[in-house]
Amino acid sequence: MLKIRPAKISDVENFKDLFKVTYRETYPGFFTEEELSLLAIKESNQMLGILQSETNPENVVNVVNVENVENVVNVENVVNVEKEMNIYLLAVLASELLDDVEVVLGYSKIVYKLTHRLIDKLYILKEYHGKGYGKKLLNASEHFTHPSQYFVRSSQNVRAEKGVRDIGIDSNKLQDKIKLYVWTENNHAIKFYQSNGYESDYELHPYINLDGEPSGKFDYLMTKTIDHG
Repeated sequence: MLKIRPAKISDVENFKDLFKVTYRETYPGFFTEEELSLLAIKESNQMLGILQSETNPENVVNVVNVENVENVVNVENVVNVEKEMNIYLLAVLASELLDDVEVVLGYSKIVYKLTHRLIDKLYILKEYHGKGYGKKLLNASEHFTHPSQYFVRSSQNVRAEKGVRDIGIDSNKLQDKIKLYVWTENNHAIKFYQSNGYESDYELHPYINLDGEPSGKFDYLMTKTIDHG
């Protein structure tokens, strides 16, 4: 059974290998093994930093309460950034007999900003393509939370009643605009996102290397707006 759950600290070490495999499959020949290792370390360190902040009461943090979405576990995620927030979701095949046995087959990274959310990463291992898992992970990433559920908490006070106004979002102008970038040569991914309601700007957005230089790889920006009524 497929489940979508937030990443845990215990996932970080294995996430490095998952990251490298999905990048190797998605961008064949584009990154060297050294570059893949550096990217994996950078991303896993960011994941670890976010997850560790959950247990640090000295941080001024944002807390997101997550409502039930199909196959998404209810959680309370805490991070130590005030106007931008990152959450990692993992797609796992869970054993119906053993609760602690699962296979991680994909992941997404969601970045919550003041005006929109960015699905910064969404990958499923190639051997699991064609089973509908990508669509389920995308759906969970789109609905994992809504900006109006933000509230700021510190060790001294909780201002939940003010909600989004505490981090500078005008609650009267909330919209679920979702953005993502997709490699211009990844036709499979472009068609996948289009079939799920995303529109592309068809402008070339350069991918920047770790050294801050253009890589020669270009992405399209794709957007979708979800109406919550």
